[in-house]
Amino acid sequence: MNYQPRISIFFFLIGLGFIGAFILLALGGEVKLVFLLLAVAGFILASVLKPKKSPVEPTRFAGLRQMNDRSHKRKQERLDKKHKKK
Repeated sequence: MNYQPRISIFFFLIGLGFIGAFILLALGGEVKLVFLLLAVAGFILASVLKPKKSPVEPTRFAGLRQMNDRSHKRKQERLDKKHKKK
């Protein structure tokens, strides 16, 4: 089982928690930059560990591509038959 996405989400949530702690402490009047730095580190780790997505081929014009390929294939077959007759 691939745990990389789960670890990435874990560090992202840790970063959110530290951001929340930083904001609550800032609202309370006591600013601790350690929480901000830990939040940034959590977000950086989450982005580094995020799994890379493979590019998905767009299917928007798949039907048109298939029709075009079939048309070229039939045209090539007709040309081949024509050249064989000569």
